[in-house]
Amino acid sequence: MGILSLDQFKRDTFLGYVENRVLPKQYLLKAISEFDTTYDLTFDYDVFTQSYAPSAAITGWNAGAPLRDKQGLKTLTQEIAKIQHGVRIDEREQLKFTNPRVNEERERAIQRIYDLTDRLIEGVNDTEEWIRAQAAYVGVIAYQSNDVKINVDFGLPEIVTPVTPWSNKATSNPLDDIRAAIQAFKDANGGMAPTYIDISGSVLLDITLNEQVRGAIYGVNSAMIPTRAQIESLLVQIADAPVQIRVNDDQISLDGAAASRLLPVRTVALLGAQPIVTVQGPTVEKDFNPGIYVVPKVDMGPPPQEEIYVGESAFVGVKQPSQIYRLTV
Repeated sequence: MGILSLDQFKRDTFLGYVENRVLPKQYLLKAISEFDTTYDLTFDYDVFTQSYAPSAAITGWNAGAPLRDKQGLKTLTQEIAKIQHGVRIDEREQLKFTNPRVNEERERAIQRIYDLTDRLIEGVNDTEEWIRAQAAYVGVIAYQSNDVKINVDFGLPEIVTPVTPWSNKATSNPLDDIRAAIQAFKDANGGMAPTYIDISGSVLLDITLNEQVRGAIYGVNSAMIPTRAQIESLLVQIADAPVQIRVNDDQISLDGAAASRLLPVRTVALLGAQPIVTVQGPTVEKDFNPGIYVVPKVDMGPPPQEEIYVGESAFVGVKQPSQIYRLTV
């Protein structure tokens, strides 16, 4: 009998572990996403194409209220994608796991299975975050692998390029560029400021060493280097709102390929509170319910082998394209 036949890895118990497992890795883009579920292979979501909602009319008493049309709102339909992978426990590992010499060795074998499962859970979460990043940072999803081809354009506003790159620390004006970007964001969103400004560590360093920034904090010709807290305070002052400055240098190895960045290194993204939505769909493995699943598989062979599969079905939609404003600096 294999190790996956133990009570800890019976389907319901194992599923409870996977559903409730909270891994230490943080996913920044979860904060800008609404979450929803569907029981179909497609989902509908509303896209707000106008930044200003029509104000209510002032009418006299005993007068009817005017009906508004649905301009500025369109409904899109998107297909859910299957996200899954697994790991195999071969015959040698089974011998090691199922024939412990002492109880401590048995517990280590069980923990080893949990560790393998954690990696699978993280891989599913990584792919989900990658989809969110493609939607929010890039504006398109172009994926072709495993006989799957996805090509989705979310219709984000065009990316803006400042006159002088911020890598030119002597002559660029990042404060002016950020001020203009925040004002453009406000103009497109009824005066509402962005909630987040996502940048890379390299761009943060460019801002920190920039002459205009250092002059704004310490005065002209100062050799002092501002702290991150000072930089963030200055940008909040420019935004005139409690905007959060986030450094996103996260990388993901998609399909086992070389790791790549979620946020392009020279991109600055101004983001609203929740401009995107992440929708989880049903799977056969989850008894046709939405959410993450785990499937332990025991095959006594020959050769004997055991497998663990973790997955879900999910996809992302951009509900408010005007709340995503990007710069290439």
